[in-house]
Amino acid sequence: MSLQDLEAVLAAEAELFPTNELARASREVTESYREGLPLGRAPQFSPLHLTAYAQVRMPATAAVGAAVLRRFLGSIGSSTVRSHLDLFSGPGTMHWAAASVLPQPPERTTLLEQDVRFIALGKRLFEEGGTATSSNITWQQARLPSVSTSLAPHDLVTLSYGLGELPPADLDPVVRAAWQLTHHALVLIEPGTPRGFGLIARARDLLIATGAIIVAPCPHQQSCPMLAAQGEGGQKWCHFAERLSRTRNHRRIKGGAVGFEDEKYSYLIACRPVSPKESLPPVQDQGDMPAPVARLVGRPRVRNAGVDLPLCMPDGTLVDMLALRRDKSLFRLAKSLQWGDEVPIINLDHKK
Repeated sequence: MSLQDLEAVLAAEAELFPTNELARASREVTESYREGLPLGRAPQFSPLHLTAYAQVRMPATAAVGAAVLRRFLGSIGSSTVRSHLDLFSGPGTMHWAAASVLPQPPERTTLLEQDVRFIALGKRLFEEGGTATSSNITWQQARLPSVSTSLAPHDLVTLSYGLGELPPADLDPVVRAAWQLTHHALVLIEPGTPRGFGLIARARDLLIATGAIIVAPCPHQQSCPMLAAQGEGGQKWCHFAERLSRTRNHRRIKGGAVGFEDEKYSYLIACRPVSPKESLPPVQDQGDMPAPVARLVGRPRVRNAGVDLPLCMPDGTLVDMLALRRDKSLFRLAKSLQWGDEVPIINLDHKK
């Protein structure tokens, strides 16, 4: 299963309804979201609305999921993920993302979703994609935190675009339950908005308090400097962007002539320290790593003097570094970097 397969499956699904009806349903889904209802989960939503939701949201959220999982694999090295649990699974978007990225399919995949309509849609998309009969994929109609005691831990646990649908009082219990179910790594993804970042930041604090090691995007275990900047009246929040091509169906349903979109997101990868005998390698605290790195938390900006690099540093500070044009090797490196990359901090000693 690849993201190209997902595009083909969605294109076939779109043929079930007239384009003008899908466009209307897409607008209604968006309006519901703006009114504070969980996206695509309002009780009046019909199969038409769910199909419209899948057309306009699944390609973007799957692309983001794949980008984050690539960072996960880059952080732990080449390893086998033997089991994958996706919470708030919706129509199974993160399964598509994982299948497109993981070197080998997990031996066991569990998709947890409370809405039977999304489960039905996800199963249909899997069937059209050729994986419906796979014996290692299990759908379960349930929600956290009530079901956490009946599930076994999985190597990889993902929870994408779900925290924002929770009542505020449920956030902490759900994050704790997700961590309980995590054998090795927990991946959280939310929209790249101030609110989405706030949810990720809250989850980060909870996970650090339980002993989790933050693997990405943070290069440290300290307090989040973005939150401190907000407290001082700043407008920064930690988020990233994934550029993807807009499909023909997406352009027809949502309108617009631009052939791409930038999906903004915030994310967190938290791991447990594990034994070398486990399926994934042990995760070390960043302080023990021989080559410290920073995280590029904004787009590089080319200036006359060089390239500005907004960085989150291993000591928990935000710093703007300047890769000087006269330092040719460093300048070339800086120009090749993209928002969200890890940056070796050796030779980055030119503060603005």
